[in-house]
Amino acid sequence: MEQPTIICFGEVLWDLLPTGRIAGGAPMNVAFHVNQMGMQSKMISSIGDDDLGKELKRFMENKGISTDLIQTD
Repeated sequence: MEQPTIICFGEVLWDLLPTGRIAGGAPMNVAFHVNQMGMQSKMISSIGDDDLGKELKRFMENKGISTDLIQTD
């Protein structure tokens, strides 16, 4: 049986903490953990067309989160 794809919609951002920068946003965290449980996830969001946005997109791709539905502005 084919597993469903979990769609996560909302912000993808950098959390700036005293210890450093961490990729986050509640929907992106859900997508990450869905993948960790062996299911497929896709993010629907918009990110900046700058170095930080490109780094976020690479982070998601490296973690197995589909970025097909990410808009770049």
